[in-house]
Amino acid sequence: MGRIGNKGYFYTNTKERIKCLARYRLSCKVHWAGNGGVVAGIPFGEDQPFIENSQELVGDKTMNLLVKILVMIGSSASIGFGIWHFFVPKAWKWYSYIDINATELVAAVRAINAFFSLSLVLFGMVNILLIYGDRSNRYSIIVMLAATCILWLMRVVFQVICPQGTLYPGLQYGMLSAFMIVFLCYLISLILILFYKTVV
Repeated sequence: MGRIGNKGYFYTNTKERIKCLARYRLSCKVHWAGNGGVVAGIPFGEDQPFIENSQELVGDKTMNLLVKILVMIGSSASIGFGIWHFFVPKAWKWYSYIDINATELVAAVRAINAFFSLSLVLFGMVNILLIYGDRSNRYSIIVMLAATCILWLMRVVFQVICPQGTLYPGLQYGMLSAFMIVFLCYLISLILILFYKTVV
């Protein structure tokens, strides 16, 4: 919670902060006199917090915008990877490498791939809804971003230790770069929200 001005305009999030700043500014009607400034019913120096808070507000809005852009990039990539992964088994003929009699193994691979693909799509969609929605709160956004960071960190680690795409030049490092970009988008967003309490 924060306060604007000596009169006590309290706010708990960025949207309330904007409204409080607007109300505070209206309450500080300045009338200039020859010997300096005189504020009707309010000491002259009390208008100074508005200037300082206005500068802070610009910074908050910039951070909010940055978080939204990063989450949108990471989530769009996550959704794209998820949709694409639904068609990977058929495109790369996964089941041709499995014994035709191993029906249970085929079913397991199909189920795991569908579950993983849908998880990527849902994680991406939920992050977008939380960041851009009006009903989400800071705690829920932090929890969701943290879970998404762990998910993508695991994918990056696996790509480093047991890389995919080694049969095609450049594909291995292209996949690693893509996974790193998605992970960093979520990680930077999470760090900004954690260290800037007025963000989101």
